[in-house]
Amino acid sequence: MKVALFQFSGTGNTWFVAKHLQEALERLGTVCSLYAIERLSELDLGTILEEADMVGLGYPIYGSDFPRPVSEWIETLPHVHNKRAFVFCTQMMYSGDGAAIGAKALRKKGFTVRQLMHVNMPNNITDYRIVRWVKPTPSGRLRRRVKRKTNGFVHSVMQDKRQRKGEGLGSLFLGLLQRVPTGGLKESSRSALKIDDTCIGCGRCVELCPTSTLSFADGRVHVGKECCFCYRCVNHCPVKAMRFSKRSKVKRPYLGPSPEFDIEEVRKHRLKE
Repeated sequence: MKVALFQFSGTGNTWFVAKHLQEALERLGTVCSLYAIERLSELDLGTILEEADMVGLGYPIYGSDFPRPVSEWIETLPHVHNKRAFVFCTQMMYSGDGAAIGAKALRKKGFTVRQLMHVNMPNNITDYRIVRWVKPTPSGRLRRRVKRKTNGFVHSVMQDKRQRKGEGLGSLFLGLLQRVPTGGLKESSRSALKIDDTCIGCGRCVELCPTSTLSFADGRVHVGKECCFCYRCVNHCPVKAMRFSKRSKVKRPYLGPSPEFDIEEVRKHRLKE
């Protein structure tokens, strides 16, 4: 069996789970290729889908909604006929129907989705006091927890056993409670990113931006209107000059789910055969 696993990851959490899923699938004899959604223009998506027996989709949840690159990618998907798929999302605490919105979108494209998973991951929002109190999970404990959860999920996938996290009425209601108010906020705050005078003009944020909304000209960084709030630039600015919060700055950036993590990994268009 061949699986095409697509992921978008702002600061590494979704990538971390996707890698564990890939390893678990390969231990069971499945050929699993892992792709970064933000770089798929470099590849032939139609050919990838045609050759795959199954498709996986993973993304982080922002206010119980998709990140912008994921929703745009789903729109480009060609229609298929009953191709199997599974969906997972990463979240800080609870997203309600975070994975269910992905399943619904894929079903509209003709996919059959029976396995959905939510995975709680460390907080990467580092510039708001209200969430900075969340303590980071030690990397060893995080790795063990994610491995245990992904192993169980992969067994459900391989046995085609229903695991439909987030599709209950309660989950839908809680998801709507977050998605409706934050949806309008996100649309009206595309330029909410703030850059302090401490910026050294290194261009690292421009290089990392998944939507290319950041640009460098006249010796300074300019912010466009396509920000997806992935927090990649905020957490990887070498001088902590970037933030969304009006009242607080980044004190301890989130640099990924493990000490050896490299942010470049999440951006490789094809991570492994």
